[in-house]
Amino acid sequence: NYRDARLIGKENELDELKQLLVRPSQNNVILVGEPGVGRETVIHTLAKEIRESRIGEPLLNKRILELDIKSILADNAAGGESDKVLAMYFNEAAYAGNVIFVLKDLHEFIDSEGRDIAPVLSQFLAFPTFQIIGTTNMHEFHSKIEKKENIMKYCEKILMEETNQDDTLRVMYYKLERLENRRVVFTYQALREIVKLSDRYIASAPFPEKALDLMEEVLLHWENSPTSEFITASVVDEAVSAKIKVPLGEMQDEESEKMINLEQHLHERVIGQDFAIRQIAETMRRARVGMAQKNKPLGSFLFLGPTGVGKTESCKALAEAYFGDENRMIRLDMSEYQMQNSIDRLIGSQSSGEEGYLVGKVKESPFALLLLDEIEKAHPDILNLFLQVLDEGFLTDAFGKKISFRNLIIIATSNAGAEIIRNGIQADLDPKEISKQVIDYTIRQNIFRPELLNRFEGVVFFHPLSSQEAYEVAKLQLNRYAKRLKDQENIEVTFGSGVVERIVNDAFDPVFGARAIDRYIQDKIGDSVVKRIISGELKRGENFAFGTEEMV
Repeated sequence: NYRDARLIGKENELDELKQLLVRPSQNNVILVGEPGVGRETVIHTLAKEIRESRIGEPLLNKRILELDIKSILADNAAGGESDKVLAMYFNEAAYAGNVIFVLKDLHEFIDSEGRDIAPVLSQFLAFPTFQIIGTTNMHEFHSKIEKKENIMKYCEKILMEETNQDDTLRVMYYKLERLENRRVVFTYQALREIVKLSDRYIASAPFPEKALDLMEEVLLHWENSPTSEFITASVVDEAVSAKIKVPLGEMQDEESEKMINLEQHLHERVIGQDFAIRQIAETMRRARVGMAQKNKPLGSFLFLGPTGVGKTESCKALAEAYFGDENRMIRLDMSEYQMQNSIDRLIGSQSSGEEGYLVGKVKESPFALLLLDEIEKAHPDILNLFLQVLDEGFLTDAFGKKISFRNLIIIATSNAGAEIIRNGIQADLDPKEISKQVIDYTIRQNIFRPELLNRFEGVVFFHPLSSQEAYEVAKLQLNRYAKRLKDQENIEVTFGSGVVERIVNDAFDPVFGARAIDRYIQDKIGDSVVKRIISGELKRGENFAFGTEEMV
């Protein structure tokens, strides 16, 4: 109820609005900000001050009226009557001289099919006695309204940023006055936790709205299953964890065991690479207990090494271990972004009004692993985008909106320096020395700039697979194939002695690593099994053994 709304933290914007409205000309205002930052509260506070005669003479006799343009256009669509009706309303307001029209979501009626009011509106904005206060968001302002010179030359923009955390707390206290008039429900620590977690984990709305919404969700969570007399910080953690499907707060026994033994869990999918796996696990443990840097992604790594040694598989294993599902991964093939104009495909374009692919994916999956595959192939300007992401945890899209990356694990992969890594491992060099050689090489060859390398929390080196590791990879991939066959066709397969050795002898190539083994299993085993299923030799529910004699 805006009649009861209290303006908190937007006093400067209200003062600026008053100053602009009393100008003799160009006295129209557009409030630009995301829904929930307080645009309507500012307008209703102004109306309340006028109503209660708590305002200076120039505005004392003004009337703030919301014009329902949507209804006017809908009721008068036939025969083009809507322009005439709008002109009638605008003319009466200009003649009266004391009416300020509020046009909510002005962008919905500019350059929209069947509802473009710009031609009519621009005719009246030139009259000093005709005034409007429009509202819109940053994206729509840039893509539609700002381009209308006949509108903007009579209007001033007031940019409304989201409320800071201290003012958000004040808004929360005010909202709780009625709720807690008989008994206290929220502890102070709980409210602080709501502000902290909504800042960290809710990117789809600004302050104070996202904190107020989360406060309501926490209250419902507590009412449905009260675990204590008051809503405490731990109750807030429970509610948010259930909402975003990411563990928060104190670790329970199962999660504690997983994080302590994260290396072991990752090695269930990744063979060898002990040094790399240890680096990853140490960083993710720090992130889970809150020791990660506040304004950066959960973790960031540059994986360097030859193809087929486990870089991508480590990403999938980490997504599964940390987020509970290997599919919680956004994958970008950076070889597709080699041109400078590829930036638009990532962050959007004002000229087309289209949202960028990366921006859309991160908004859709804000708690995930972002894989930047073959990052060295991207255009330098695109690499510059990720400097800000790695350093500050957000990027600004084409429409001026900040997109949070703070709940992502970001991993870039590259084959750069693979030969140096291979030679260093064979020479039994210290990993730090190999790291120095590779980094020197990538900088010397202008593959990576020092400032990009320095932004990653860890540069992780993956060595070529040994013959014994290739043997373990083959066993792991055969087990996966058998599980997939069981899940999809309900056919159980066992592999005879010598199958793994045959795969390694025929397929393993240190240059292509595990990928050659995977292709071999698909061609020599998978195709054979498919043919037997098609011919009817194998039926659902059956068991069979696969031996070396069938690998022709």
